[in-house]
Amino acid sequence: MQDNMLVAEYALSKLKDPFETLNKLRLDAHIKASGKKEFINQLSLHLVVRLGDITNFKIVLSRCADINILNSDQRSVFYEAVTHNHLDIVEEILLNNKTILSSEDKGLINSGELLKTALENGNRKLFRYNLSFVTDPIAKLKELKEYYVEGSRPKQYVTFLLQGREEATMSKEQLSKTSTALQPERDKQDTSFVDKVLQASDKKRVQEKH
Repeated sequence: MQDNMLVAEYALSKLKDPFETLNKLRLDAHIKASGKKEFINQLSLHLVVRLGDITNFKIVLSRCADINILNSDQRSVFYEAVTHNHLDIVEEILLNNKTILSSEDKGLINSGELLKTALENGNRKLFRYNLSFVTDPIAKLKELKEYYVEGSRPKQYVTFLLQGREEATMSKEQLSKTSTALQPERDKQDTSFVDKVLQASDKKRVQEKH
């Protein structure tokens, strides 16, 4: 408990609005009733997420803090990490086997919000991870204002995704006769379609710069 209390104090010292943050992060009465140690664990966990401190987040989490606990606004650690744009923490939460996402958190993923955030920040790993969870990712990406800017990253991804879908429906003979944006980027490696899309997008941007 003492160690996590020190983490909580450290996080508070780094926040611009510590008192307001503490007020917002008041944890539910049943957590307080579970004992001071557990309360400090949860407080320190939410504080380091708000701060975006991935190092201390891992430390607190390893000390058995419940990753699924809600703050006084009924927001999860996952929700806070997404809305505050702390993608390294989001990634850690998603890959942690202690995580049981609530229906609200799953809705946050399927809405495309996390997909858009990962795309805007150039986080290829998180973008790739979320594609498998989002219903109709192309439609979600088209909702971005940036999509309507020629040469923008969202537009490039949608273009490659659409071309990839067309390829998936073609026969081998048709593929050999059809020239697409992905054709020059194909390789012999057994990689997933999403990886090919990302690789092709990256290469195209490099070529355009030259």
